[in-house]
Amino acid sequence: MEYRILGPLEARHEGGVAEIRGARQQTVLALLLLEANRVVPTDRLVDGVWDEEPPVTSRSQIHICISSLRRQLPGGAEFVDTRAPGYRLRVADGELDLHRFEAHVFAARAAAKDAAPQRAVTEFRAALSLWNGPALSGITSRLVRSAATAQDEKRLAVHEECLELELEHGPATAHELADELATLAAAHPRRERLLALLMTALYRAGRQAEALEEYRKARARFVAELGIEPGGELKG
Repeated sequence: MEYRILGPLEARHEGGVAEIRGARQQTVLALLLLEANRVVPTDRLVDGVWDEEPPVTSRSQIHICISSLRRQLPGGAEFVDTRAPGYRLRVADGELDLHRFEAHVFAARAAAKDAAPQRAVTEFRAALSLWNGPALSGITSRLVRSAATAQDEKRLAVHEECLELELEHGPATAHELADELATLAAAHPRRERLLALLMTALYRAGRQAEALEEYRKARARFVAELGIEPGGELKG
């Protein structure tokens, strides 16, 4: 099996997509994958599916969802376990894109610590290539969205780490990185680290006037929207 949560939820088997029917089943699968190889309490699954005021039959309905997942996932009866106080989805090494992402990030940071920036950039880029949009997009459960937002934040932090390394060591040019950073900064206009990296890239690409204009716009936005001056990272 192969599972993807770094984007829309997807389960694949032997090159094909296993269709997971039912919004409740998708929510339960998402929660099990977010805690892959760990027991997810039934109460947490209930909270994930109903958010507030679950029906009195909620626990039995979760059991029905689990039974449905076991049928819909090829071989699901073998790796969707009942374990008190809930259920566990067993995932092998390399089957979940989140685990692969984390492994690449770990390798990248180890390479950076070992003064091997090019290898670190390669690992960071491999990690980022696994993403296909916001995590678990399309699933509206409050509990899933909260966990997915945390993963999206990790992705953005990794992207910043990668771009900062590339600004110092390549292989991308400052001009190429400035264009990539401009796109990211437009999507996250209050992210001071991104704005600081964008200004640095513009300066190094010989686009000083654009860098100063980016700072002017950022300062005006911070003052107008937040009532504060930009922090030291952006001023530096």
